[in-house]
Amino acid sequence: MKEEKQRSITQNRCLHLALTQISTLLIEQGIDQKMIMRDLKGYDTPVTPEFLDLVFKTIMWTMYRKESTTKLTDKEMSDCFEVFQRFIGETYGQHIEWPSNDQLALQALID
Repeated sequence: MKEEKQRSITQNRCLHLALTQISTLLIEQGIDQKMIMRDLKGYDTPVTPEFLDLVFKTIMWTMYRKESTTKLTDKEMSDCFEVFQRFIGETYGQHIEWPSNDQLALQALID
């Protein structure tokens, strides 16, 4: 089976331009993130790590106006995770602790 090539830089730029244009249109209509999430309920959208990363980054942006975790301080990262964890716990009854160094090492062996 032939391996498919990675998306092009042009495709990535087009995607981000399209997302920016759609965002502008939706904002002009008064549509916010909560409405989008509510309306996604009719679609099969699994809770993937990538999706949860977006949820985390939404919290991060709301709290600190930073677009990347590389820009967070240690305290800001802890604070964002605390809010993320509280949201997941209060809303869905799930709770995990911040992974330990041992858990990270074990995951590295598995990967």
